Amino acid sequence: MKHSWWWLPVLLGVPLGILAGGAACWLSPQFHLYADCRLNHLLTAQLAGQVNLFTLLIAGGIAALLLYVALARRCPPRIGTPLLFLLPIIMLSVAGALLPAPARRGLLQWLADPDVQRPALLLAALVLCAGMLWRLYRARRPAAPSSTPRTSRGRGTMRKLPWSLSAPFLLLLLAINLVAGWHLAATASSARRQPNIILVMVCSLRADHLGCYGYDLPTSPNLDRFARESTRFARAVAPSSWTLWSTASVLTARYPERIFRQNDYVAESDLYPGLPAALANRGYQTIAVTSHPLLHNDVNFHFSQDFHSFTKLGGQDFTDKIAPEVTVRALERVTRSRPFFLFVMYADTHEPYTQHPEFVFGPSRRDTLNPDWLTTLPPTVRHRGMEPAVERHRRELLAKYNSEIAHTDRAIGRLFDGLRERGLYDDTLIIICGDHGEEFLEHGHYGHTNTLYPEVTDVPLLIKHPRQREGRLVEGTFSLIDLYPSILAMLGAPSAHLGLHGEGVNVPTLLRPAEKPLFQATVNGVRSVTDQGQMYYRGTRFAITDGGFTFFIGQATHHLYNLRADARAYHDHAAARPDILEALRAQMRRHDVLLDERDAAFHRRATSLFDTEKARERLKSLGYLQ
Repeated sequence: MKHSWWWLPVLLGVPLGILAGGAACWLSPQFHLYADCRLNHLLTAQLAGQVNLFTLLIAGGIAALLLYVALARRCPPRIGTPLLFLLPIIMLSVAGALLPAPARRGLLQWLADPDVQRPALLLAALVLCAGMLWRLYRARRPAAPSSTPRTSRGRGTMRKLPWSLSAPFLLLLLAINLVAGWHLAATASSARRQPNIILVMVCSLRADHLGCYGYDLPTSPNLDRFARESTRFARAVAPSSWTLWSTASVLTARYPERIFRQNDYVAESDLYPGLPAALANRGYQTIAVTSHPLLHNDVNFHFSQDFHSFTKLGGQDFTDKIAPEVTVRALERVTRSRPFFLFVMYADTHEPYTQHPEFVFGPSRRDTLNPDWLTTLPPTVRHRGMEPAVERHRRELLAKYNSEIAHTDRAIGRLFDGLRERGLYDDTLIIICGDHGEEFLEHGHYGHTNTLYPEVTDVPLLIKHPRQREGRLVEGTFSLIDLYPSILAMLGAPSAHLGLHGEGVNVPTLLRPAEKPLFQATVNGVRSVTDQGQMYYRGTRFAITDGGFTFFIGQATHHLYNLRADARAYHDHAAARPDILEALRAQMRRHDVLLDERDAAFHRRATSLFDTEKARERLKSLGYLQ
């Protein structure tokens, strides 16, 4: 031990490190889902990284332990004895600091359990008593004669035992790293053929307030220029009417009412993989820069999960108008060393609005309200909607809103300029969209969140493919819930095993998206579905559209709207067409049953990866299962 202790960390740390790293990968549901459950995919760079990490930690820990013991034994007894007594406390503290936060919380809860404490204290007492008895027994034994020869046979066997145990693990470590190196080289080679991806979302951005969508004020010169060399979708529909639900749905391709099933403001923790992790598995560096207050709080939804770099700017409200800073930080994060996925969220267009002196706009002809909006007001206050002060206040808000759009548009233009300076613009897949729209009294309200009318769900969608030079217009309706699988489809990546609700669309060859029901949802049970340009709405915040009619269900009322003749959904046809009303309700019920079956099948597949109840409990302690 005195001269050969240095090789013990290697001989003991390598087997333990490989076992711990392999167990960490095996118990990770995300790892299995992205590996598509194929055994040959287990030998990847991810496994090698886990193995190397745990091997280094364990070998280093054993080396530190041996050095600590050697130092304590060389010290005088009054110093060495306290050091040895402190050793278990130090080891527990270091182990606790190295544990991931979810595992640490689970361990502390487990240690606080009285059913665990009592046996642990009893075991500690038994070990202490046994140690004391052993020391007394050894103290009473006569010393062995110094002339007694010792056999070297046992020592030779004990000396060979660590090497015989560690040699296979050393070879396994070498094999894992060789295979991981080959896999990394293959991924890097294919990644060079994969484009960089930038997804830019602008909070509360209505499509009909951009010049490329027909607005008559110059609020968006940079986006209009971008639209002339990209693919513009005539109508894109957000899955919800507020940021938390809509962005979570876009990044996971799951319907928002399924993500927030039990609580309107806190997501369920489950196994469903998101777009950042899916792209990271294909060799992408995943980066996020956001100024939105809701897009960082893991209590609501794990927006920062699976991003290699996540930057949250601004305060906890929407008063900070920092779009230029978001652009600067986003350009600082991009790199040419490997393909990247950059997610950028600009929140300046969210209320309260600021009037920027350099962007002052007058009234727009397109902002005139349809007189039918008064029908959305209660009869007792309907006359107040015609007061001049109401229209004056509305136009003041619209002027500030347009100023915020122009302010953000300039920041996005600088983002494009920065990409061009770095030689990244032409070969990058760039997607621009809104997370939801905004209401300005079209249905008697300001803002968003509580309804699913077109003004709060219709958003812009612009997609520029690598080396695209000419603009195209795609007619029809596109749901943003299909964006995630469509991105994977552009990369030639499978997505069927990920349990997504959205469906991939082949955007580069698309002339017109296949019309299908487009479902939407928001808080308080309101949901919607749009089919072939029609929308159905359930007044408890649920909407569905089909056959030219929109159906709304409230607490005790049902509403049906024909969007082909009534694009803003003012005239109720529920009493006149009960047959269509019931058909749309049945379509919504079938949709729910289909999602139940799809989710159940995915959960069965995901949980079947773990054979024992112990593994399932481990996943629960880490927060992967409920």
